[in-house]
Amino acid sequence: MALKLLFYWLFDVGIRQRVLPNCMFYYPNKPVRIYTPDKILGIIERSVPDWICQPKWNGKRVEIDYTGKVKLFSREGRYWEKEQWPWLTELPLDAPWFLDGELLPGKKIYIWDYAVMNGIPQYKEPYKIRLDYLTSRLTPITFINNGQTLSLVQTLPATAYEAFLGRKGDALLEGIVWKKLTATNLWGPYSTSELPSQIKYRFK
Repeated sequence: MALKLLFYWLFDVGIRQRVLPNCMFYYPNKPVRIYTPDKILGIIERSVPDWICQPKWNGKRVEIDYTGKVKLFSREGRYWEKEQWPWLTELPLDAPWFLDGELLPGKKIYIWDYAVMNGIPQYKEPYKIRLDYLTSRLTPITFINNGQTLSLVQTLPATAYEAFLGRKGDALLEGIVWKKLTATNLWGPYSTSELPSQIKYRFK
């Protein structure tokens, strides 16, 4: 198993390092899917303060690296060379950083997490620490430049999810994601995995 993981790292991350030498890629893990929002209550009712909910936007998962230059990637690590957002260097964040979010039609990005801040990998820290940092730096501002916008995703207490259910008619809103604030496994070193520390409900 160890040899297999070593080969994967050399072939995947190692190749990417040679192609993009100033970027170490980090893989965001996927939420477990549920098919009715009622099921979430049984999971979180014993630890409500540890859970929050956020809108699941209907766009493309985007990973943004700023290590000398801003680069956008898919969640699997494909470099989106045509997506140019150089002005993100002006965000009030401690660079170098590596952000996680969603790219929507109309050149809008919602951010909800990061793996690296100030050049220090922090993806193993509890999610609450990272979310609190982003909240302190990116709210209540929407950053706009040349028709492109970036905002921090809206976050509500876990039991307030009906606020998002009432917006089912929004074509860009795909569903709801619940996340455990104490989770330390929202990122993976080699690939994405489904983990119950985040749960997704899709409207359709």
